[in-house]
Amino acid sequence: MNTIPLCLSGLLVLVLSACSRSETGDAHEDSGHAVVAEAEAPEHTGPIPGITTRAAAAHRLGEIVSTYGTLALNAERTRQVSARFPGVVTRVLKSAGDRVAAGDTLLTVESNESMQVYAVKSPIAGTITLRNVNAGESVEAQALFTVSDLASLWAELTVFPRDVARVRVGQDVWLVSSDGARRVRSKIAHVSPLGSAGTQAVTVRALVPNPDGDWRPGLNVTAHIQVEQIEVPVAVEAGALQTVDGERAVFVPHENGFAPRPVQTGRSDDEFVEILAGLAAGEAYVARDSFLVKAELEKAGAEHEH
Repeated sequence: MNTIPLCLSGLLVLVLSACSRSETGDAHEDSGHAVVAEAEAPEHTGPIPGITTRAAAAHRLGEIVSTYGTLALNAERTRQVSARFPGVVTRVLKSAGDRVAAGDTLLTVESNESMQVYAVKSPIAGTITLRNVNAGESVEAQALFTVSDLASLWAELTVFPRDVARVRVGQDVWLVSSDGARRVRSKIAHVSPLGSAGTQAVTVRALVPNPDGDWRPGLNVTAHIQVEQIEVPVAVEAGALQTVDGERAVFVPHENGFAPRPVQTGRSDDEFVEILAGLAAGEAYVARDSFLVKAELEKAGAEHEH
């Protein structure tokens, strides 16, 4: 990838249709693509970030099955804690939401048999997700605390009958939070052999890395499961596409900056979009932060109108 600085100083790049005329005269054709006309624009001031470009190229798009699900505790990293011997709770030292290390004391119990007080400790490091005990209560074998390592969660996803045969262990899946602010790539780790009588759906599971605790059990997620791969001759990153004058477009390097190029799109996955017309393999386009280029062009256009 190359980094090309955005330069709009003294120049505004506009896209016109083949039959349009600019304020400065007739528009001219540009190798069968959009027609480009130039108009003087005021000097642009202020810092402009570098813009990342890459070449349009063939790509293997993933055919996607989209569904939804819920984040859950990773049962393989969750432990329920109970008293070793029946007795009476003398002290409770931890509460729900507390983080604990392996070996930390959660509560103390006075044994009914020996009358000795002993400590009940956490078997793993993690977060207390359930407390079910108070001082003075009699306890036997019931679960008193649940401790879970929230650095790894499960996404329990619902797959309906029309797609069940296409979903398999090992396939890539992209998980997106309900507000769209977070996304993570994972793999299908388990496909349930049982179906739901009520929904006629099958539950599949994916592991969700959560080292920073950004994902929370109980929240909903959208899932995009890649079930097949399709080779397309030209594709661009999904983030490269913007809407300019009602048309989908990518930004391409121009003599004095970047110009929007209308494109016709085809199939897509969560990361790339097929280009059917408007951009050829090998041509450079703005792959990241294309919205910044659009914003600068719109700003320059507004200043020019005034």
